[in-house]
Amino acid sequence: MAIYAPVYEPRGPTPGSLAHETKKRKRGQQDSPAQHDPSDSPKPASPLRDLSSHPVNSTDPYFVAGLPRQDNPPLFPFPHAPVKTPSAPKDPLEAELAALNPPLLSVAPRKEDGNASLKQRHLDNLTAILHQCMLRGDWQRASRVWGLLVRTEINGRGVDLRQHGRCGIGAEILMRRSKAQEPPPAPEITSLEDLTLDDQDATDFAARKGTPPGSENDVGFALARSYYERLILQYPHTPRTQRTINATVFYPTLFNVWIYEISGRHKRKRDQTAKRRSLDSVHAAGDDDTSTDSDTSVSMEAELSDVLVLAHRMDEVLANPPYDSSTPLLQLRGMIGLWLVDLHDDVAKALRRLSIERDEGDLDGRYEARLDSDRHIAAARKERARGVALLGKVRDAGGGGKEVGRVLSGLGEA
Repeated sequence: MAIYAPVYEPRGPTPGSLAHETKKRKRGQQDSPAQHDPSDSPKPASPLRDLSSHPVNSTDPYFVAGLPRQDNPPLFPFPHAPVKTPSAPKDPLEAELAALNPPLLSVAPRKEDGNASLKQRHLDNLTAILHQCMLRGDWQRASRVWGLLVRTEINGRGVDLRQHGRCGIGAEILMRRSKAQEPPPAPEITSLEDLTLDDQDATDFAARKGTPPGSENDVGFALARSYYERLILQYPHTPRTQRTINATVFYPTLFNVWIYEISGRHKRKRDQTAKRRSLDSVHAAGDDDTSTDSDTSVSMEAELSDVLVLAHRMDEVLANPPYDSSTPLLQLRGMIGLWLVDLHDDVAKALRRLSIERDEGDLDGRYEARLDSDRHIAAARKERARGVALLGKVRDAGGGGKEVGRVLSGLGEA
C-alpha cells in the first residue's frame, strides 16, 4: 500500500458518453457545413496531462520533495529530514595541521603502535599479579609489581592512577609495606619473670626494652599521607578537570588516613599504659593516683596536639573555594570539631583533679592547673559551636544522610 494517495487524473471519453452525444445530434437540427470542418474534428486525448486545465497540487509530498511518482520513497528520516549522504572520512586534526605549508604542528602525528595490544595485555597481567599478591599478604612483592605498573606506557602515555581505584591500592601498599618489611624482634628473655609473659605481656615487654610496637605503622601512614599530597599537586581542581577525579576527591581521603593514624597511635599508647599499670600494680605496695592522673593528662594533651594540627590543616583547605562548599570536607571538619570537644573536656577534667590533689602548699601549681582547665573548657565550647554550625550547613545542603541528623539530635540541635 502506497504511503500517499495518488493525485486524481481525469480519464478520456468513454464509449457510453460518445453514444449519448450521437443521439442528441439526431434529435436536433442538422449540422451546418461549418460543423463538419475536418479541422474541428475531435483530436485523440494526449497521454500527457494538460497542466493548464489540471494544475498540480502544491501540497503533494512528491511535488514538494521534487521526486518522480514512479520511484519508491526514500527511507527514514524522509520526509521529516533530507536524505543524508555518506561523507568521506576525515583525517585527524593532527594530520591536517601537520600537512599544512608551513605546518602548524611541529611534531608529526603518532602512528598506531602495533605493540599496543601486547602492552595492554602486559598491563592486565601486572594487575592480576598485584591483586594476587595483596590477597596473599605479600606486600613487598606487591610493591615491586606496583612500581612496574606505574612505569608502564601504552602509546607513549602512562597509567592513569585515578582509574580503577589504583590510587587507593598505592596508599594501601605504602601503609602495609613498612609493617611487613621486617619481622618483629623476638623478646629477649633475661629473667625467670619473662618466661611467664603471654603475647600481650611480651608486647609490653618489648615496649619497655625500647622497641615500641606499631612504630612501623606510623611510618606507613606518613608515607601514605605524602603520597596523597603528591596526588593533590599532580591532579589539582581546575575548571577543565572539575568533572574528573581531582583534589576534591583526594583531600577527604587524605584527612581520613590522618584521622586513622592519630586514633590508632594513641589507642596503642593507652593500651600500653594500661597494661604497664596492671603489671606494676601487682608488684607495687600501693597505687599512686597522682602519677596516674599526670600520665593520663600528658597522653590526652599529646593526642589533642595532634588533632589540633589536623584541624588547622583542614581550616587552611576550607578557606579556599571550591573546598569551602565541599560537603564531605565540611562534615569531616564538623566531626573533628566534636572530637576536639571531647579531648578538651577530658584534659580539663584531668587538670582539675590534678589541681585538687596537689599539695596545699603548692598554690602556684594548683592555680596554673585551674587556669589551664578553664582554657580547655572555653576551647571546647568554641569547637562545639563551630562543629554544630558546619554539620548544620551539611544538613541544609542535603548531605550527610541520617548520620548528621542523629549527631545533631544528640547534641540537642535538631
